[in-house]
Amino acid sequence: MATKVKKYEKVLAEWMREFAQERTSPELEYQFIQDKDTKNLQVVRSGWDNNRYLYLVLFHFQIKENGRIWVFANNTDIDLERVFQDLSIPKSEIVPAFQPVYMRTYAGFAEA
Repeated sequence: MATKVKKYEKVLAEWMREFAQERTSPELEYQFIQDKDTKNLQVVRSGWDNNRYLYLVLFHFQIKENGRIWVFANNTDIDLERVFQDLSIPKSEIVPAFQPVYMRTYAGFAEA
């Protein structure tokens, strides 16, 4: 189980770090944040758009001890199902935490 957790943490961190680096501009900063103790990974966007300050958590994932990846936030139009597939992470390991439990299995995701 620990090997799977490390693998998922590594591939997700690489993808999220690259995502943040590719999008950072002088106006908006994209930050990849990782807590290795709790296995929480986030990408946040902050900066100024004209006279308006912006701050948004774009992605928030947590990898649980059982290897399941809990998706707490996806505030983008990116199809995470396809991203996880490209990273060789099966749908059965993904828990869309923002959906009610009864809906998760209908789409083929893990309940918990």
